[in-house]
Amino acid sequence: MRQILVILILSLVASMPVYPPAYGDEGEKKGLMEVEISVQGMTCGGCAAKIKNAVKSVEGVVSVEVELKEEEVEVHAQKGVDPQKLVAAVESAGYKAQLKEVEYE
Repeated sequence: MRQILVILILSLVASMPVYPPAYGDEGEKKGLMEVEISVQGMTCGGCAAKIKNAVKSVEGVVSVEVELKEEEVEVHAQKGVDPQKLVAAVESAGYKAQLKEVEYE
């Protein structure tokens, strides 16, 4: 009887899901800046992909989110990155861009 109980308890413990630790925005983005860029001329997903790749090529960029409908690009980058380099990257992809906001986290 005792063996059955031990096996049952071990089975329950072994079947419990294991989740990785949850990190909030503060843990993931500490020491970064968030840059919002207004973009004119984006019309499709291909435009968004082209802009995303251009901005990702800038050294120090951590993540890039392109909002097609809002005509905006949100970039998380290390604090030493010049926001104007990010604007220049969008322009080098063939789009008009303007720095909208820079926030330090």
